[in-house]
Amino acid sequence: MALKVGIIGPANIPKISRLTGKPAEFFLNKGEQIGKIIAETGYELWVNSDKGMLAKIARSYKKNNGKKLVILYPGKGEPWPKEHAEPYKKYADEVRREANRHS
Repeated sequence: MALKVGIIGPANIPKISRLTGKPAEFFLNKGEQIGKIIAETGYELWVNSDKGMLAKIARSYKKNNGKKLVILYPGKGEPWPKEHAEPYKKYADEVRREANRHS
């Protein structure tokens, strides 16, 4: 059985940049590094379908030949809308449809 790594992170990079005083590139570079490191381990990566850090990490993981990217996609857009997350499913090796974002 392969080890699975789950990641959560901020979706709104401009906001986190403003709140921390760090440039957006700082976070995007970290996301690139994290995705590469996880790909190199051979572990599966599990993320929510969303923009921001999760998308950056997932794309880097795939770019660096990550073994298996599983994207969790909410069946219902509650308590937040889900339409914005649709484009990120295309990076997945597997899409797991969950009842909602809290499942």
